[in-house]
Amino acid sequence: MKALKILHLEDDALDADLVQRAVAQLHSNNEWHTVSTGSEFLSALARHRYDAIFSDHFIAGYEGLQAMRVARQKQPHASFIFVSGTADEKRARQY
Repeated sequence: MKALKILHLEDDALDADLVQRAVAQLHSNNEWHTVSTGSEFLSALARHRYDAIFSDHFIAGYEGLQAMRVARQKQPHASFIFVSGTADEKRARQY
């Protein structure tokens, strides 16, 4: 199975680990690149091509919606997935 290259925007290490373990149960051959700030996110998008991008909805100083817009522009081929413990279903439908 081909390794998936995944970018993960998450500022909480425990949440990042939880998401990565859950995804590994479905597809174990993943190459994760975890970043915790908007500037790290932009830099990673400029340096690498990703198959998927996971993002928390709220990052200190950078919002997940902003990350989604940038990702769609810079890497439109990559799947973008919000993972959040604070966003509700109503907010999810807005995207």
